[in-house]
Amino acid sequence: MVYLCYNTYWWLTKIKGAFAPNNPDALQELLDNKNISTKDIKILFKSLDDKRKEEIKNLFNFNTNYFEEAYKKNKSVRVIVGTNGLVERNLYEYCVTTKLFYKDDDYIYYYKAHPETPIENDETKIEDLKKINITPVDSNVPFEMIIYYNPNISCSGYYSSAFIDIGEKNLKALFEQYKKEDEYYNKFDYFCQYIKKMKKNMANI
Repeated sequence: MVYLCYNTYWWLTKIKGAFAPNNPDALQELLDNKNISTKDIKILFKSLDDKRKEEIKNLFNFNTNYFEEAYKKNKSVRVIVGTNGLVERNLYEYCVTTKLFYKDDDYIYYYKAHPETPIENDETKIEDLKKINITPVDSNVPFEMIIYYNPNISCSGYYSSAFIDIGEKNLKALFEQYKKEDEYYNKFDYFCQYIKKMKKNMANI
């Protein structure tokens, strides 16, 4: 049995990602719990009036000028979206591959780390990204909020629920994945996966 605080209601972007019970019955119990509901951050944010939006922006210390350098140079923005640092592998290699694949000078690249493992605590990652001219943005700000204020940026990165509602023309590379026949996957240009992991799935490239 799963115990939750009495008379407490949970709003989550996703249940499976927020809870990791050791057995499927416990997960199903959470999914069926009427005190837990999933909410789309983008929809919630859009429903707020301007005053509330400003309060949320202040809460996260949100900066609407993250991509000011790109806009000043009349270039487009491409964001590499990270994942939890415990499972985020081969970031440097994937970033290099992505930049080589597109071979364009019309973009400036940025990196958005997962809030659970902020890049501000990882000097090695900061230096690696600096070598290939990728600028980190604030790890603590929800990516959905960044997209809300910058709807025309293009994205690459690791599997994320934030990608679900992003338009096909804005999604580029998906890391640590191979192609599948699925509505989510079909929106991406290409897929990055280490060859060692791809041997059994080469037909899906």
